[in-house]
Formats: sequence, C-alpha cells, structure tokens
Amino acid sequence: MDEWFKTIYTNAFMIKILIIDDSVEKLRSVLDFLEKECNVIEADIDCADTVNNGREYLTSNRYDLLLLDLVLPFSEDDTPSAESGTKFLDEIYYNPNINIPLHIIGLTE
Repeated sequence: MDEWFKTIYTNAFMIKILIIDDSVEKLRSVLDFLEKECNVIEADIDCADTVNNGREYLTSNRYDLLLLDLVLPFSEDDTPSAESGTKFLDEIYYNPNINIPLHIIGLTE
C-alpha cells in the first residue's frame, strides 16, 4: 500500500481510547491487540489502574472508547472489589465533570 495512502487512511480512523484495568497482563494483551490488529497507535491510548486514576483521565480528556475492568481498586491503597467498576460506571453518567465516552465496554476475567 502506498505510504501516503496508508497515513491518510490511518489518520482518518483515529480513535482515542482509555483502558482502566489493574491487571498488567490483561492490559498488555489488550494494548498488543489494539496496536497490532486495529492499528491504533500507542499515543492514542491512555491507561489507568484505579477508579480514581480513570476519573482523572475522564475529567480532563474525551474518549471514543472506554475499556473498563469491572473489578478494580478505587485507589492505589485499596484491594479490587466487584462493586467498584459498576459504581464507577454509574458515576460516569451522573457526574457532570466526567466526559462520557462514546462507547464503553466492560471487561472481566
């Protein structure tokens, strides 16, 4: 494929993604898939490992896609809980400071 066309084609379909997941292995796997199979460049992907870190990203950026682990710690000092992801999902829709992503996909193991 012509390099010029490839650049135009890739840029026409740029997508901004936030991944919130505390599992390094799962995160690496998702990143590899997005970069290799979907041609998403690493600069268009942000990652957070807690609800609080994810909230910071969502209040200061706009995303096309949020990949949200449903079992997360709220902060660095917490243990992951099954309710944290679902509570955060609710917060995304009622907190006026959060920029709601266009699409949200919940992840579990």
